[in-house]
Amino acid sequence: MARFCDSNQKRGLTLVELIVVLVILAVLAALLVPSLTGYIDKAVEKRIMLQARSLMTAAQATIDEAYAKGQLVYSAAADAYVPSSAAVKQAMIKQILDLSEMSEDDCEWRFSITVASNTDYPTAKIDILEFCNKEHSITYRLRNINKRYPGGWSGVTRQTTLSPKWPRPYTPICLSSAEYDPTRYPS
Repeated sequence: MARFCDSNQKRGLTLVELIVVLVILAVLAALLVPSLTGYIDKAVEKRIMLQARSLMTAAQATIDEAYAKGQLVYSAAADAYVPSSAAVKQAMIKQILDLSEMSEDDCEWRFSITVASNTDYPTAKIDILEFCNKEHSITYRLRNINKRYPGGWSGVTRQTTLSPKWPRPYTPICLSSAEYDPTRYPS
């Protein structure tokens, strides 16, 4: 049987076919990249939320234990519960870091406890907690302050350090990662 094509001629992609394939790949990439970055942003938000919740759980467990042991005392000047001594404060911060499985280099945090005169929460509960993992920040509020600051978790914001402004100047900070002295209580 006679062949109609030359046996030395090899079939390959033409320049037009190659350009069409590249254009199709570029269109697919243009459609997928925005949706993939959305998934990445959601994953980052979930990661910081989990870190903050872990820290909050550790902090509340530590506060409850200290309250039960009488290591939190009422300060009339601040109308709040405060650690009974500097050693207790350092031990509480160390315990929070251990329970949350974070180090002092991983994040910054600070929180206040409900004021003692608040009859809605007769025991020591975390009132406001601010958390920053050196990239993003999130805040928890026990109750509504106003429409701008509702209770619960705030949205995640890009921030490399905690804001120097405390959200409630009349409520003292109970514990802060900045107060931790690792030379007194090494990790």
